[in-house]
Amino acid sequence: MSGFRLLLGLACLASAGNEVPSGAKAGPGGPVHFPLQFDSEVVRLFVEAESVRVEGLYLFSCFESSLPAVSLLYPYPAGELVGGTRTLSLEARTPGGTWQPLDFREMPRVPAVRWRVPLDLGDRIEVRTTYRQELRARHARYIVTTTHAWGVPLNRARFEIHLPEDAVPTRFSLPFERREVDGGVFYLHEAEGFAPDRDVIVEWETREGDR
Repeated sequence: MSGFRLLLGLACLASAGNEVPSGAKAGPGGPVHFPLQFDSEVVRLFVEAESVRVEGLYLFSCFESSLPAVSLLYPYPAGELVGGTRTLSLEARTPGGTWQPLDFREMPRVPAVRWRVPLDLGDRIEVRTTYRQELRARHARYIVTTTHAWGVPLNRARFEIHLPEDAVPTRFSLPFERREVDGGVFYLHEAEGFAPDRDVIVEWETREGDR
């Protein structure tokens, strides 16, 4: 697929015209601009029996544009350790406003889903999504290294990993800290000026042995 592969795990594809993501080089016709800038994200991974449910909340700044909407390509992790993936929901709003459903389409030849995000919601847009991915090993990954294509770090990023009660983490790709809330346990990583050089990865073993 042609275009610029960017964003949180998102690739940005302008739905019309020649506008491209912030940080991209100008073409022969002079400067070009993409009407969204990725600001921050909050992502929660819930590892379940044989799958992971990922809930993401993303904040964008929206700039004046003649485009009615943009397409964002949201990639899924791929490889022999994971199986099928599907998006369960996609919504957007201005912060504090009412959520409205967005159109999305699973891509047939690449592990990704294409979002369509309207640009008339306001100068700040929140997008939230949930997807589920089959796991074939005690290994889950969430893509973050594509944020480099924006040209600037994210202002803030927060990641939570929730494992089953019988699971013990054996590896984190980032420095996650154990947290206890209301008798439950999860693992947290927070950062400002987030420009990661690796994806979010967690591996674990179970107290009861192999599944």
